[in-house]
Amino acid sequence: IASLSPLGERALQPGGLGHLHLVGPGWESHLSELGAIKTSVEQGRATILGTLSEPQLNHQLAELKVFVAPVFNGTGIATKNVMAMARGIPLVTTTVGLQGLGLPADQDAILTADAPDAFASKVVAVQTAESAWDATWRGALAHTRR
Repeated sequence: IASLSPLGERALQPGGLGHLHLVGPGWESHLSELGAIKTSVEQGRATILGTLSEPQLNHQLAELKVFVAPVFNGTGIATKNVMAMARGIPLVTTTVGLQGLGLPADQDAILTADAPDAFASKVVAVQTAESAWDATWRGALAHTRR
């Protein structure tokens, strides 16, 4: 993301288009096992929010321009992806994250990529190209309504 963004490394800092917010239980207790994530947190590129109440989660979601879910294994529907789509937040995920959503790979409601460079390109594109952002959130809302 830093190499694709005009802001470079600054894009990864808090408030930047590549800064990650990690939500859910277990991040802090397993940080020592998660090398890249641990480094990202230490360098200020990721923030662990932990478990959030529903109002706290809604507040965080209202602040997002894109929801990034690099899902590499799953057993059904990634409910977090449905939650983002239903709120009109453009979603970038992998083909595994697309499973169970009833969408073909060539649809326009969700941006998908499995390779790291392609994934990062989609994240940057949806945040910097208004047309990509607009088409994605509209497609996601239309699909969740259907």
